[in-house]
Amino acid sequence: RHEGVRPLQDPLLAEPGGRLAETYPLSVDVVPSAASFGVDGARQAVYAEKWRVGYRHFSAPGFGQDVLFPFGHGLSYAAFSYEDLSVEAGAGPLEPVVSFTLANVGARAGSDVVQLYVRALNPPKPRPFVELRRFSKIVLRPGERRSVSWTLDRRCFARFDAAADDWRVDAGAYELRVGARAATAA
Repeated sequence: RHEGVRPLQDPLLAEPGGRLAETYPLSVDVVPSAASFGVDGARQAVYAEKWRVGYRHFSAPGFGQDVLFPFGHGLSYAAFSYEDLSVEAGAGPLEPVVSFTLANVGARAGSDVVQLYVRALNPPKPRPFVELRRFSKIVLRPGERRSVSWTLDRRCFARFDAAADDWRVDAGAYELRVGARAATAA
């Protein structure tokens, strides 16, 4: 059966809704593992930077300018607004409820992948600048608004302590950031 231009038309006219699951740097030279790739003829990279890979490296201050496309980047014909962000106490001390309203302020239907990042302020041990802890894909018609709510848990604030072979929550303050990609979550 012949469908004419339909197979070409759908991808061109449909709402793009995918998001990148990786970070695309401007150049291989800004990737921390680049210095170890090909050492002694090996066709592998040694990730000596440990957890400082992808968005965990490039979202830290001083590295965002090295990114062509950040983790979570995607295209849309719609435009979205994040409004009324609030954090309420939950059932326990490490179980806050984060809520906000996502609004499609564009003229076309579309989807957005909303993301929540946690940042430990002044952590006693090194850890990523931000860590992705929740995400949801939301599809909205033009002018439509939807309330989004996530209940966090202890693990959202924890880091893995290799010496104890367990997850630990360090005392101190944490910042919660909501946005469509690691580079713009605020």
